[in-house]
Amino acid sequence: VALAICLGVLAARTESGDVGSTVWVNARTGFFPKVSAISAMLFASGVQKLFMNILAEMNEPEDYPRAVTAALAAFMLLYLTVAILAYHVKGNETPGYLLDALNYNASRSWAGAAMWVHVAVSFAINSQVLCRAVSLRVHHWIYCLGALHYERLGTPEPVVGNPMAPELVKDCEVMDEPISAPGQPHKAMDIT
Repeated sequence: VALAICLGVLAARTESGDVGSTVWVNARTGFFPKVSAISAMLFASGVQKLFMNILAEMNEPEDYPRAVTAALAAFMLLYLTVAILAYHVKGNETPGYLLDALNYNASRSWAGAAMWVHVAVSFAINSQVLCRAVSLRVHHWIYCLGALHYERLGTPEPVVGNPMAPELVKDCEVMDEPISAPGQPHKAMDIT
């Protein structure tokens, strides 16, 4: 959404003739700054988008290469479109941080808010796999520990607040391996 706002503002400035510079290439720019700019573009469009969280959640992981190829191509196309429009409007004064190309008005506020939402959603998506892995490995151990503790108490009725305690004891007894504390070596579990 933030990129869409920036694209809209940059496209409107281009149509209205409010273009900051028409200089496309600085003749004094050497080889290394150009390579650095190309490297930054490749990094922005590909390196951090490995999608391991998506691979872990896919119903058909064999489609992962096709999904990543399509996603990376879409990111590269979007980033190149934004970069070309920004450079067309600002020329050599194109800022490194895209929101700095916007004036301090409502469009910048909306773009900043959209960027904040983007970061929050990205964090939630990326942390979901970690939370699921912890849940699969530690959560069951805690339930089994509680169930075994309940079994040793010898109370005939279920523990208050957990009527499933006898079933938990049965679940823990049929585990393939003995229960080990978190941090102890254990057999790797398939989280897919």
